[in-house]
Amino acid sequence: MGKGILAGEEWIILGDFNQVLSPEDKISDTSCSLSGADEFRSCLDKCKVTEVTNKGIHFTWSNRREKGQCTWERLDRAFANAEWFQTFGNAVSTNLPISVSDHSPLWVQFERRDTFRKRPYRFEMMWTTNPQCEEIIRKSWNQVVSGSAAYKVVQKVKFARDELKNWNRNVFGNIFQKKI
Repeated sequence: MGKGILAGEEWIILGDFNQVLSPEDKISDTSCSLSGADEFRSCLDKCKVTEVTNKGIHFTWSNRREKGQCTWERLDRAFANAEWFQTFGNAVSTNLPISVSDHSPLWVQFERRDTFRKRPYRFEMMWTTNPQCEEIIRKSWNQVVSGSAAYKVVQKVKFARDELKNWNRNVFGNIFQKKI
């Protein structure tokens, strides 16, 4: 390894590398040049680093010029060595939206925590065996709603969903509750 990089130690390098790696990393009205990409890839290989799992926006830099002169590139990244990945295997980097600078801020979460997600609503066919189900849907669908046709449909579906969830919980019996 190069001088200053100790073998066997965890390390990460991140920021603006001012270089794209592949054609997918660049959109430009004026240039399709990828000069330096091979050298950059070779450097990463010599350093034995790979890119940290990334989410967020793909293009992290823009020259902010007018149409016909605009260029978007993926320049801001995070790379780490195998030792780092052994310790921080769940890490993820996120490119946030470009706002003040011409670059995207890069945020690295060392411990990815899955956020709690509410269970998606699902209509249960067994509800149709109870005559109250049809009545709940009919009442929800007869609600007066102002707006476009699509908006009205969405609102009526929401009304029915909320009423059916409440009915399931309080009358039908909460089928989603775990039995011990």
